Amino acid sequence: MTLTLENYKTIKANINNFAKIEKIESKLMLGTISKVSPLITIIIPTYKREIELEKAIYSVLNQENHNIDYEIIVVDNSSDFTETNDTLKLIKKINSEKILYYINTSNLGQAGNWNRGFELANGKFAALLHDDDLLSKKYFQTIEKDLAIIKNKKIGFIRGSQITFSDEADICNFDISYKNKIKEYRKIHSLFLGIGPSSCPSCGILFDREAVMQTGGFNQDFYPSFDYIVGYQLLSLNYKVYFSDSIYGFYRIGVNESMKKENIINFVKCDFLFREFLYRENLFARIFGICFRKVQYKKSLMNMHNVSKTQFRQIISLDEFDFKGWFHKKTPLRTFIFDFLFARFGFYKQDFSIMDYLKNKLKK
Repeated sequence: MTLTLENYKTIKANINNFAKIEKIESKLMLGTISKVSPLITIIIPTYKREIELEKAIYSVLNQENHNIDYEIIVVDNSSDFTETNDTLKLIKKINSEKILYYINTSNLGQAGNWNRGFELANGKFAALLHDDDLLSKKYFQTIEKDLAIIKNKKIGFIRGSQITFSDEADICNFDISYKNKIKEYRKIHSLFLGIGPSSCPSCGILFDREAVMQTGGFNQDFYPSFDYIVGYQLLSLNYKVYFSDSIYGFYRIGVNESMKKENIINFVKCDFLFREFLYRENLFARIFGICFRKVQYKKSLMNMHNVSKTQFRQIISLDEFDFKGWFHKKTPLRTFIFDFLFARFGFYKQDFSIMDYLKNKLKK
């Protein structure tokens, strides 16, 4: 499907993406649903990635002391019900009463599998954990403290900071401290930053389950950037969105779908269309777009060019990212100071890498 601005105009329609998968059954293969609903469901969508999945599961089971009642739901998109299914064998080997293991009768696709996880979740809150990512060892401790700070709020989701990694050896002894700093994310931040609030929703981003159901769930039509559409929908439904600067988890690079060259290029296309949607939201956004659409576009090109080179080891030229003819009329190229001040100082950087961490340690 080729995305256009018309697709993005449907964001506020809250299309029911759960209806798209309602005829496909997910069979409970292992585990027993508790009669008492847990506070948190950790949803792990998976597809034939047993080595990474095992590490992801143990990052949940091996949490340090906490008082959180939780469950783990593993949703397998393989449609393999035979005894040779390596994921089935893995879950049997782990043998934890915390795990509910489902197999879909047909492959639901990536967004469909995420949505099925939210449908099956029994907790008030549901956190996504990709099968190649890890939770921090103090994740539940941190969640307890963060929820205590923002209690009685209409929470859409809370996002913590993430550390990117490619080798577990880099993080095995990582000292994670709780910083106790939480900021509310508003619609205007999406305008300044040029992306939605829930990008890369893994590593324990904590959603209110019913809130996600109300948005209609994740829409595969917006691939590869369907993840942050739900976050913006939650804001539009008047849910509160919060960012914590405490570390929630570790985001693995080099294994997932993001490595594909066409997807890296398509991120720039999707970001462009999302910004064009935002520029039409109100008069202030229109003026902002007139002044800063070009500089935000150029920044997006440079960001993805650098990410592809440094993280994904893909040499993609700026010409490949640059989509000629997207600006049909001359737009002024203003200084990015205004945009920069609001986006970077008015809010804070949410993620950092191992190298950033090491540099900071060396400075101390």
